[in-house]
Amino acid sequence: MHLRVGVICSGWAFMDDILQELRRYHSVLILNEPFTNDRVESFMKDLDVLYVEWCASYMVTVSHLPKTCKIVCRLHGHEIAGQWMKEIAWSKIDLMIFVNDHPLELFHRAYPSTKVKSTVIQEGVNMEKFTHSPGRGFGKRIGFVGHLRPRKDPLPVINMMSQLPRWSLYVRSDPSAYPKLEEACMNRIKELPNVHHVPRVKDMNEYYHGLDIFVNNSLYESQGIAILEAMASDAYPLIRDWPQVPGVAGKLYSEEAIFRSIDECRQKILSWVRLPVKEKRLKSSEMREFVDKNYNSRQYTGKMRDAIEQV
Repeated sequence: MHLRVGVICSGWAFMDDILQELRRYHSVLILNEPFTNDRVESFMKDLDVLYVEWCASYMVTVSHLPKTCKIVCRLHGHEIAGQWMKEIAWSKIDLMIFVNDHPLELFHRAYPSTKVKSTVIQEGVNMEKFTHSPGRGFGKRIGFVGHLRPRKDPLPVINMMSQLPRWSLYVRSDPSAYPKLEEACMNRIKELPNVHHVPRVKDMNEYYHGLDIFVNNSLYESQGIAILEAMASDAYPLIRDWPQVPGVAGKLYSEEAIFRSIDECRQKILSWVRLPVKEKRLKSSEMREFVDKNYNSRQYTGKMRDAIEQV
């Protein structure tokens, strides 16, 4: 079965492995912005299946046009609270893909009367792209990756570094849509000599290899791909018990990695640094094996392709 699969997306960060998998079996066409009615309608006419990444404004456009192909949409999680959800014509969607069980539960809680076929396919990491470094050394280097937005809650991590003067924090972020938060973070980074802003990284694997510990302090995550990438690249993760979905992080990751306050995070950092090098290397290997077993992109992309083919 050879399909013409169209893809509409405004942020391609999670799409590389999926596109590679689809292109091995099908013709893949991509529509970039602007997503006007005329352009989207013309694009859909030549397709067997349209895949839409994110429940964004263009999903509203897609759902209100004449239906000429099957429609699959993937929802990551934070879109549920967005303004576009109530405007989508759900009856036009043949399949909704959720990246985890808790976004699916939140969706049904927010829209109990909405009937749409759905499935859960957890995201995965390309283990060939994010590599193991078995002979690596260890230092006192912490990483934080994410847009400077309220959901990522970066400021407590930055402020924590005043109590860890011998450690360095490397904040990897793109320009923010929240100027006040970005200004507060940047001002604090300037005040702390052991905190560094990293605006651009060509090779994220190299960035992760330069870390000892990776900290996620989010209020909510659907899964946290950066956490998985860091673990696959040997960085030891410390993950907040996300307050908006308490208990979920502990189900997705090792309870050992979970913290419930920024002070507990700091204490876990100090405990980790006291470990012998041999034990640190063992923990790094265990974290990578965990990702390989549970979140390898080979399994994930195959499931995504199957879902699109069978719709």
